[in-house]
Amino acid sequence: MRPESDLIESSFAALAIKHVRLDMIEYGYDHTGDHAVWLHIEVDIRRMSKKKAISTINGFSNALCLDLISKGLEPWPYIRFHLKQKQRGDKNAN
Repeated sequence: MRPESDLIESSFAALAIKHVRLDMIEYGYDHTGDHAVWLHIEVDIRRMSKKKAISTINGFSNALCLDLISKGLEPWPYIRFHLKQKQRGDKNAN
């Protein structure tokens, strides 16, 4: 595990909100050739409206990136959201 992973996981845990889960951390290079890190985050939108999901995703993404950059994370953080969608027959579907 890379040292940046500890920083990412601790920042994520400190900012954790309901229905959002860190799924995977992926390291590589971005389109400019610079070091980058992609945070794969799952958002469970089965129990919230689309408007609430968008608000949740945007607010959390901004807070997490600002926190990581302010703590000196070197590779640039990119966030990829994966939505856990409503499924047919889901009793909790809105």
